[in-house]
Amino acid sequence: MNILSQGQTLLSTLEPPTIALLCVVFVGPVLFLHLVSAFFDFPVGSMILDYLGLSWLWGDGDSKSERRSSGRKSKGIRRRADVAHEGSVSKGCYPGLVNISGTYCFFNSTVQAFASLKALQPQIEEIHKNAEDWDVPTPVLDALRSVLIDLNTPHRRPSSFRPSEVIKALSDSGPGKRSALFSSREHQDAQELFQLLSSVVRDEAGNVLQERMKERGLGGFATEASTSSDTDIYSRSVFDGLMAQRRSCVDCGYTEAVRHFAFDNISLTVPPLSSTSLYQCLQDYTRLEILEDCLCSNCSMVATHNRLLAEIERQNAPETNAIMPGDREKPKTTSKKKRERETRKFEELVRKAIADRKVEEEIKGLKMEKVYSKRSTKQVMIARAPPVLALHLQRSAFFGRAVKNPCRVSFPEYLDITSFSTSGQLSTAPTLPISQPTTPIATPVDGPHFHFPTVATNGIHFGPNSQLFPPKSPTSPTASNTAYRLAAVVCHYGAHSYGHYVTFRRVPGDRWIRASDSDVAEVSLREVLSETMGTFMLYYERIDEKKPDPEEKVEEEPKTSAVAAPSSPS
Repeated sequence: MNILSQGQTLLSTLEPPTIALLCVVFVGPVLFLHLVSAFFDFPVGSMILDYLGLSWLWGDGDSKSERRSSGRKSKGIRRRADVAHEGSVSKGCYPGLVNISGTYCFFNSTVQAFASLKALQPQIEEIHKNAEDWDVPTPVLDALRSVLIDLNTPHRRPSSFRPSEVIKALSDSGPGKRSALFSSREHQDAQELFQLLSSVVRDEAGNVLQERMKERGLGGFATEASTSSDTDIYSRSVFDGLMAQRRSCVDCGYTEAVRHFAFDNISLTVPPLSSTSLYQCLQDYTRLEILEDCLCSNCSMVATHNRLLAEIERQNAPETNAIMPGDREKPKTTSKKKRERETRKFEELVRKAIADRKVEEEIKGLKMEKVYSKRSTKQVMIARAPPVLALHLQRSAFFGRAVKNPCRVSFPEYLDITSFSTSGQLSTAPTLPISQPTTPIATPVDGPHFHFPTVATNGIHFGPNSQLFPPKSPTSPTASNTAYRLAAVVCHYGAHSYGHYVTFRRVPGDRWIRASDSDVAEVSLREVLSETMGTFMLYYERIDEKKPDPEEKVEEEPKTSAVAAPSSPS
């Protein structure tokens, strides 16, 4: 009571200006920090701070799980959660990777993600075995194989090792990007390393296949060609898929031939929003895109045909030196007759090309008209889904210079890409998607039935089949060529030009671990799915019920050097 009365006496002696000054000094900073924190949570505000170089003051340098794991290191009373954590360690501690230069987290995170892929290591084992049989050098593949085996071998205690052999093999394998990623001490991109590893392993596998063909001769080549499944393991990695692209002219209704191109990962642009979903990003990637002033082959061929008809009509017009009525027609010169024959020949070729729908073929010697369509559509869809679907979330934005987009991207454990893939029938209608799913998108049982209205974009009408509406996410695994399960997540914390990469990956026993270089801790699936702000790359493995999943069996670190390979490909 005495202290309270003394405080009241002290306040009564202070002048109002003094009280106001004290409020500004003590309350002002708290309000300022609160406002800045709220500003940073908004994507545009975060990108502006990144542009000003102030993102480190308010950034997400550490994930929630990292802060929780650091909290577990503090000494204190043993709780039930601590005992449970020790029990999980007894199942086996998976090793981490030493950050050799301090900037190799981009490498460590990618290799840790590779270690979680059950379809990858059996392919590497098969190529490695044949490389030894045929005496073909595969330095990168050999070093990567050794690292993946070590990462999938649980130890009794936490441990880590240096992946020096893989880095050396990549650095020595050739000039250009291979050495540039490791020669620089600056912050590097995990997606670039993924593309590098994927291409180098594919090249080394191709060298093994070429040596097999050479040793077996033409007879062996015919045998290999007849068994495509045997050669696929060398010519196609588990990441390789096929994308279909179609471009159509709305003005004339012509659709170009559907083109296919290979991919090993899909780069999805993250929108400048506070939050979105992986399905929405895939939706944006595969939706019908409206193009303006796009060169149309059919319109150009039709315009060329009209020009040739006008030339023929002009050439057939009578030409005279008439001064008086009754003067005779001037005879045609040899050069004019030759030009007429050429014009008629080209007119026939163009007319036949239009009739046969071969307007994209070049007609040698003919100058084509160029007609740009005012309205065209373009769309890409997945034509052949790979065993491992690697998705890159493109978070770069530009405000005078590159900054990071901190949009929260939610992603599911189970992913169905049916609505983003082609089926057996392809459509050539400019305002319809390339293909329709063969089966309906999963919807809640006994749920409401939705009726999508027809909407218009730039005068082009799209119905419910135009994929302007996101599909429902499946909640349970299904076996198909388009059903996937999450295997690994690579997150980036920090700004655009610097920061830290961390990997969350699935391990046998349906468990998840968080690998931050040499620091490895077990986490829950809930924690993994909550890492929405720093998500950089997602690795999904295709679900296949025809093959068993032996990942439930976990062994301790073997006493001998022989280590069992991870689960068979899914």
